[in-house]
This record gives sequence, structure tokens and C-alpha cells, in this order.
Amino acid sequence: MYAVSKEIAKTLNKRFTGLKELGIDLTVDENGKIWIFEVNTAPVIKMFECLKDKIAYQQINQIRYQMSAES
Repeated sequence: MYAVSKEIAKTLNKRFTGLKELGIDLTVDENGKIWIFEVNTAPVIKMFECLKDKIAYQQINQIRYQMSAES
């Protein structure tokens, strides 16, 4: 899934320069095939904050912080 996400980002960045952040909704079916539902250029992560388990929310914020520090 990571490799697919990177390829999506590279492809979109060639066509639409200046993209900063993408929300990529993927799933894997029972045969192991990856399906792309949608790609958002302004992802909303607020829903992850509402989960009891805060790990996903913390990981997203950590990645956002690292990415902003690199730019």
C-alpha cells in the first residue's frame, strides 16, 4: 500500500504541481488486490481524533509534523 500511495503522489504531482498533502483512501480485497477509492488534496483527519485508540491520529500528526519540518 505504501508503494501504491507513493506512485499516486508522484503521478499527481507531475500533473498538479505544488500539492502539499494527500489523503489516499485504499482497501485490499480478499484476493490481495489494492483498490483506490479516492484521493483528496485537502484531507480531513478530525475523525481520527474521535477514536478511542489515538494511535492512528498520533501517527498522522507525526507525519504531518515531519513533512512540514522538511519543507
